[in-house]
Amino acid sequence: MGCVRSVPGTAARPRSRSRSRSRASPASAPRSAHSPPGLRADRRVRALLLLFRVPPMSMVVPEALAAPCADALGAGSTGLGPLMCGLPVGAIAGELYAGSRLRPAARERIALPLVCLTPLPYLGYALRSNLPVSLLLLLSGAGSAYTPGLGQWFVRAVPEELRGRAMTLLTAGLMTIQGVGMALAGVAAESAGVTATVAGRPAASGSP
Repeated sequence: MGCVRSVPGTAARPRSRSRSRSRASPASAPRSAHSPPGLRADRRVRALLLLFRVPPMSMVVPEALAAPCADALGAGSTGLGPLMCGLPVGAIAGELYAGSRLRPAARERIALPLVCLTPLPYLGYALRSNLPVSLLLLLSGAGSAYTPGLGQWFVRAVPEELRGRAMTLLTAGLMTIQGVGMALAGVAAESAGVTATVAGRPAASGSP
């Protein structure tokens, strides 16, 4: 039946195709303009991508250097567990609290301050006691409560039909930048020392 119906309409089909193409062309232009390279050209989206990626790049440093840092702090294998768990546990707690207890406006208000303050507890690696360092890592992980606020800004900045592509771009960038952060942490630790690399301070002479 479909073949029979197509025969009488063959003369009119080129016209219908031309109309469909002319109608489809305006819709295809915005889609190409807002492709992933176009998203990166948007200053708001580019700034949000940067805010999403820079803090995780520094947050993976203690995880990448957890084992040698435990040795440098004299904590041994017993202290390695708290050093490995501090950041993830804090991040889960912070994001759950921000997502369930705070209103959307409050999430956005705390986003930028937390992005700036989250790396500061790493200065605690200048201390030589394992317990304060573990607690400071927990506090730094809790600073991940900035994520829901940034997510709200990101959703508003990206057109609805492109949010799937934008989230793919964001996730791929996060995974890549974390790997780069771990690699750079290892290189820096070779020259500056483990605790100095995590704390971001100049290494003292003879420090590990």
